[in-house]
Amino acid sequence: MRLFGRTVKLIIYADNKATIITDLDIEFDVMSSLDKQPNTAVVRVYQLSEYTRNLFQEEHQAVELHAGYGGNISMIFKGFTFEVNHTKSGPTWTTEIYSGEGIKEFEKATFSKSYTSGTLASYILTDMAEAFGLPFTIDPLLADVPILRGRTYSGRVKDVLTRATKTFGMQWSIQHGILEIIEEGSYTKNNPTAVLLKPGTGLVQPPEIINRTKKGGRKVKAVKAKSLLNPDLVPGRLIKIEAPSTIQAKADPKKAKRKKPETIDASGVYIVQRVRYYGSRTGPDYYAEVEADLQ
Repeated sequence: MRLFGRTVKLIIYADNKATIITDLDIEFDVMSSLDKQPNTAVVRVYQLSEYTRNLFQEEHQAVELHAGYGGNISMIFKGFTFEVNHTKSGPTWTTEIYSGEGIKEFEKATFSKSYTSGTLASYILTDMAEAFGLPFTIDPLLADVPILRGRTYSGRVKDVLTRATKTFGMQWSIQHGILEIIEEGSYTKNNPTAVLLKPGTGLVQPPEIINRTKKGGRKVKAVKAKSLLNPDLVPGRLIKIEAPSTIQAKADPKKAKRKKPETIDASGVYIVQRVRYYGSRTGPDYYAEVEADLQ
């Protein structure tokens, strides 16, 4: 367990300025994935001042959460609040903040535009990304071919973007306040370096080999891993696991001769599908739990 040097920073945007909180006890639980639904965060802050509690006045208050060690911290969440509760027990104030990444744009952004045959897929995706209203990145298309016939897209941006990315073999999600469009089933090319996870570099227990069923019934080898909190673990990024000892296959108790439990090797390069960051600056937990598919 690593307690030394933890740094957690909460930023609240209100009244045209940023209020930064680092010296209070902050607990967090952030769920991020490549799913199209917004990533979510639950943050609990203890003993916020009355002035800071009163900053939460807007329907969607912008917040950021950063975490790491010492001065080396990075963003792990950027979104808007959808519920804030202030409670008092004795002398202690507790503020619970529930937030989602891109929920403001997710609910309100709309799109309506027609395209003639010959329009490039990248042009269409760029139009939709700009309409979403968030910073965005689009990985290079394997084949940026023109559409063969005219098309019209109309409706909420999240819906038309889902239709378009599926057509062009891409997928989209919002990570740390950025709309990311990548190749379906692949990893983000903007940061192609794999994060190394092994005993001694953050891995805190043997990974668990799992089999996941993708859309269409295709099964893929996947892994669940737990490490010390590392902001570089982001959905869509590569991780390299070096862990020769993982969960063991159990012997069949019905057989007279029990087989020796089999050790399964989890080593390999995987694409992160889901990450859970959770912990606090002073409590026992400060971890990242990852679910990733074999590349």
